[in-house]
Amino acid sequence: MATEEKVKLSRAQRIAVFCNAAYVLRAQVKWQDDKGAEHATGWSGDVPVGQKWVVDMATQEGITTGRKMWPYIDIKGGGYMSGEAVEYAPNGQTISYEAKGTTLIGNRIDRI
Repeated sequence: MATEEKVKLSRAQRIAVFCNAAYVLRAQVKWQDDKGAEHATGWSGDVPVGQKWVVDMATQEGITTGRKMWPYIDIKGGGYMSGEAVEYAPNGQTISYEAKGTTLIGNRIDRI
């Protein structure tokens, strides 16, 4: 009988998004509570090329250690995309992501 292994996710308290793309973005962090309901931070303001946005998830009401969280990006004039999920932990660590591409072609968000 095969057993399922739980994939261990990286843990962090803060998420940073760097805009190294040919567009302006807005960002937020989404997370799931223990019942699977999705929650989100407020949207950042505009994050232009060469700038970053950081959110400290310890300031978010209702998030607890071990909850999956991920960045969610709104490309101004384009679409939306999500980054790889990590777990929340009040450990002072920051996990960074880099937004790349153009408004409509080759856009992606990678963990760095």
